[in-house]
Amino acid sequence: MAARIIIGIVALVGVPGCGIMSALVNNQIVDAVNDKLAEGERFEAFGWYFAKWQRLPRAYEGLYPDGTLVFQFRVLVTLAILCLVTGAWSIGFFGP
Repeated sequence: MAARIIIGIVALVGVPGCGIMSALVNNQIVDAVNDKLAEGERFEAFGWYFAKWQRLPRAYEGLYPDGTLVFQFRVLVTLAILCLVTGAWSIGFFGP
């Protein structure tokens, strides 16, 4: 039981850690894309919606074909989700 609690604590600390890191990587993506776009085509910092979330990675991959920031962002989001599920498991959310 003690191992399950330790795993849960580590996992639940990993959720905000990965979330903060993914937000920082997303800001790097926005800055990199905005550096190469014209003034009227730039991504604003506020007002994110689904279509805008879809356009940003496509714009980054088009401007930086060898860039790794989108991959890093996706890995961090996946890790955050896995940590969340692991934390839920450790507190017995899915059953005893």
